[in-house]
Amino acid sequence: MKITKKLVYTILTLSFLVILPSLTIAQDIVVPLPEDINNDGIVDVRDLVLVANAIGQTVDSSAEQNPDATGDGVVNVLDLVRVASRIGKVQIGLKKLYWGDIGTSRIERADPNGTNREVLVNNARPWDLALDIEERKIYWISVTGYGIERANLDGSDREKLVPVDGQGVSLDLDTGKMYWTSNAGTISRANLDGSNVELLIDGLVFPDSIALDLVNGKIYWTEALSRVRSGPNIGVDGAIKRANLDGSDVETLVTDLREPQGINLDIENGKMYWSNWTPIDKIQRANLDGTDVEDIAPGRGGLEGIVLFFEIGKMYFTDFGVRKILRSNFDGSDIEEIITTGLSTPISIVLDIGPVN
Repeated sequence: MKITKKLVYTILTLSFLVILPSLTIAQDIVVPLPEDINNDGIVDVRDLVLVANAIGQTVDSSAEQNPDATGDGVVNVLDLVRVASRIGKVQIGLKKLYWGDIGTSRIERADPNGTNREVLVNNARPWDLALDIEERKIYWISVTGYGIERANLDGSDREKLVPVDGQGVSLDLDTGKMYWTSNAGTISRANLDGSNVELLIDGLVFPDSIALDLVNGKIYWTEALSRVRSGPNIGVDGAIKRANLDGSDVETLVTDLREPQGINLDIENGKMYWSNWTPIDKIQRANLDGTDVEDIAPGRGGLEGIVLFFEIGKMYFTDFGVRKILRSNFDGSDIEEIITTGLSTPISIVLDIGPVN
């Protein structure tokens, strides 16, 4: 294969030059920046595979057949990260934890071990968070008057996007859309800058957490089918539902829950995870169609946000019952406390995962 591109960088910069200019590895290997090497009209993982093979690096052939290496339904730089990790040229790791605390009304972040803690945004009332790592943005939604907002990952350049109160927000970065649940019993979407708002689903009772399956074109959400917010009947008959990305074909997948929260999807293994408030007070999981519900980990009185770190098989979650951020294996074993001080009502959590030194 003849490669004739003008720009020359290390193998690292095949995929990361724009977003990670300070990271360097394998500096003795110099190859062209991959553009459309195979001339198929798309710059994707297949081009990285060709370049890797040209310099004698073996890549699993499945990467050529399936360029969506992360299985999230989007082909982007994260897939290049995954393929680069397979040939030993980059290590994928957890760079930062981000969380929202409605008690302190702050968004904070810290290193994976809880050190180097920073307050990024004050007066946010953040109920749910979402990250756009490529554009270095954090999005959040508030339940009480703040709407959907975004800022840079360091908290600067805060912007108000949509004046809506809700509890869940999720991003489709491939199409430039964000989806959210609202306290008015609706699910909507808009462009990432808040323009072109579309109502997708209405008539819901109390939709909460939301997650996107971009591989199969589905929205998943948790819903409390009662507005009781305290006492023994809180969130009676909660459910997990899904629909197509355009809001059609609504299905009820799991019932007999209390007030399910924090839904996360493991598309590759066909699983979904969520948390339940008391008295169930457990993290649970099931198949994506709602079958085979399993109890995974016990709560401590206030389970909320969950996020999955697939590369190391760890699940991070918040529990405001003990005012802590914890993690465990996907099966609920080996529970560890990560952030144990300075929290009030931690609700949401997201991870900045990518190549590390």
